[in-house]
Formats: sequence, structure tokens, C-alpha cells
Amino acid sequence: MVYGGKETAVVGLVDVSQIVEQMLELMRVSVSKHAVVEENLGKDLPPVRANGAQLRQIVMNLVTNASEAIEDRNGVIRMSTSRVTVRRNSRAIADQLADGDYLQLEVTDTGRGMSLETQAKVFDAFFTTKSAGHGLGLAVVQGIVRGLGGSIHLMSAPGKGTTFQILLPIAETTDPATIDAVSGREELARPSASDRFACGR
Repeated sequence: MVYGGKETAVVGLVDVSQIVEQMLELMRVSVSKHAVVEENLGKDLPPVRANGAQLRQIVMNLVTNASEAIEDRNGVIRMSTSRVTVRRNSRAIADQLADGDYLQLEVTDTGRGMSLETQAKVFDAFFTTKSAGHGLGLAVVQGIVRGLGGSIHLMSAPGKGTTFQILLPIAETTDPATIDAVSGREELARPSASDRFACGR
């Protein structure tokens, strides 16, 4: 349903850095013991209009894939959030994003990387390079991002790791209290339908 853009989720003002921080706390025990997790999360960034459970789904998929890409060798997973500006000469114009400010979520790993052939298929539903994968993880991530009016970019090369950059429209608000109410920990008890999909690249 997410991949097809047919899922309807309740959205609100969400602090992406807070969501990432919460998820990393939960996922550190499941990340490869060979991986060091580094974070550079922007503080006091403007919120995005989204569903907290959907953003947790994005983080879970990308961090899980990054961990598995590192395999049994030492590596690094880097998570960052920042505010970026899109202009007409930007690469993001290819995704028909309007000029303006966006919230960027970036996940980088120093794992095995992907060939051009794999990159061309990685967002296809049911495509996977894992023996036990379902091939829905990145398809769902792309579906969520597009549903929120954003874009996702992939940069990778065999043996040189992978980077996913996600741009989400910034929501204008003057009431910080509203952000806390939507993105707080209490929402962990209200997962969306997308949480039932398995991770997979």
C-alpha cells in the first residue's frame, strides 16, 4: 500500500532529528558488532509534515541495510540531518522539487557498495540481494518519501560504500509545542501499516 501510494497515515509536525535519535537508541543492539554508528543530528531544525511511524520505518530500513552491507568487516554508519536549500541548478530538480528549503536526512555506510546494475533496480518492489529478503524495504522507503512530497538520492560504488540522501519539505510553524506532541515517544505505541513490511535491499 505504501509503495503504491495508497496508504493514508495521520500526519503532523515532526522533529526528524528526534525521530532518528530515538531509533538509533533502539537499534544499536541490532546493528552489526563490526559497525560504529556516528551521528551528526542538527539541533533546532524546522519540522516536516509527516507521520512519525513512517519516518521510523525509513530509518529502520536504511540503518539495517547499512549494517548488513558492512558484513563481517569493520565499518562506519553515519547518520546526519541538516537544512539544505534547493535551487534550479540542483540535482534535486530532476525530481521536480520546487526551489526552497528542505530537511535532509543522510545515511552513509562504508560497506560493500552497489554496482550500477543493482542501483538501477534497488527501489523496485520485490528486488533483493538477500537470500531471506522480501525486496520491499527500499520500495517502501521510496513510497513514503514520495508520499511526503520529497525525494531520495542514491550514491554508491562497489567497495566504496553507499549513501542515501532524503529531502523532505520543511513545514512552517511558530508553535514548538505542537512538534513535541506529534514526535514524542508516546507515538511508538501507534505504528502505521508500513511498520509491518520487512526491511530489504
